Amino acid sequence: VSEFKQFGNVLTSIWNEKVVQQDVSSTVNDIASKKVSSSLRSVDAPLNKDLLLQGFRQYQDQYDTWFNQWYTGKATLEDIAQKCMADASDLGLCRTDMWTWEIKQKIPGLLGGVFAYFTIFKSGKMYKKITDAPGVTSSCINSNTQSEHTKGNTANIRNMLIKPHSIQILSILRMLGYDMPREKKDLINHLMQIRT
Repeated sequence: VSEFKQFGNVLTSIWNEKVVQQDVSSTVNDIASKKVSSSLRSVDAPLNKDLLLQGFRQYQDQYDTWFNQWYTGKATLEDIAQKCMADASDLGLCRTDMWTWEIKQKIPGLLGGVFAYFTIFKSGKMYKKITDAPGVTSSCINSNTQSEHTKGNTANIRNMLIKPHSIQILSILRMLGYDMPREKKDLINHLMQIRT
């Protein structure tokens, strides 16, 4: 089945239905951070869960904004790419020993644009084709409500979208120091383990 492009979106939808995602607050609460010494002993390391949650919400807002602008015809993939590149270039050259608060604050928005582009590029065409089909209502698109056209199909149409899971975004924010204190200007090394 995976050899046929037509079934790719169905497989994505089935995967997204099976993989029950925790809400992002629960995911953040389950994150553990350890510091490993040269003697391989580990101790708890500081982790600002509130900042990570704030960063995720900023990411989600930007992601949703770009996706909705594309879906309603107000933005193209090119528009998203140009804006992301302009925002990134505004940062100038970034050094790991000068990873400022201002740089950290731009990360969620950049991620929102990058992953909105990724989602649209990978699965946007099929999503539009399905949502534009006769009998598909906005309630069917945004929930498991069924129309006559989708009778018997309990899949949420949004599950057709290929997009990152919340823990992936939280991990990127953590690796890029989003949750570090304002005065901390060094980007530190991390090793992440995401249980799947």
